[in-house]
Amino acid sequence: MLYCKDCKTAASESPCPRCGNSKLRAIEETDLVFLTVKDVVFAGMLEDVLADNGIPYKAKGMLGAGLSVELGTVLERYVFYVPYSAHEKAEALLEELFPPEGEEVIIAEETDEE
Repeated sequence: MLYCKDCKTAASESPCPRCGNSKLRAIEETDLVFLTVKDVVFAGMLEDVLADNGIPYKAKGMLGAGLSVELGTVLERYVFYVPYSAHEKAEALLEELFPPEGEEVIIAEETDEE
């Protein structure tokens, strides 16, 4: 697996599929890799799930502190990174928490038994 240090993406081949960088290197287990981008509400949910599952992460606001103060946190979006060693587990949790659009989510209904 290769690593793009510009956008922190794990890639199977060069160039990087996210940014097009062709200067990729071998990935290391401790490299932080891109996981997802979430708004402030869903970012809080994801932080809780990652922490509860012992996955270290870094969440970086896209607006920055100055704009967040001016515009409010409701417009803020967070980019999440996890160590490559935990990326597969984090991806599975992410898909469980936020199923891809178009996939049906089945919710078990409670039945009243008398």
